[in-house]
Amino acid sequence: MNEKIATKLMMAKRLKTETEKECKDASSREIGTTAEDIHLDDLYTRYRQRLRKSLFRSGLLISLVACVVSILIGIIFQQKPLLSRLSDHPV
Repeated sequence: MNEKIATKLMMAKRLKTETEKECKDASSREIGTTAEDIHLDDLYTRYRQRLRKSLFRSGLLISLVACVVSILIGIIFQQKPLLSRLSDHPV
């Protein structure tokens, strides 16, 4: 009977030791995962900021080009009637 109790105590100690080791491993993995998550969040935040700036610059450039083209088209069509009026009146 003492042997059974001793065996059960040894098994309980082994189980406790294994459980403690697993807990330590799990906590170290969580710390590593948390650090990795923080690093990934930081990278994602910087990527989002660069993307936002890039999209803003692209939109600004496209708007500028569109304005210049529309002004040029307006100038060209404004000059055509003026040229036709000048050619109707000989000097």
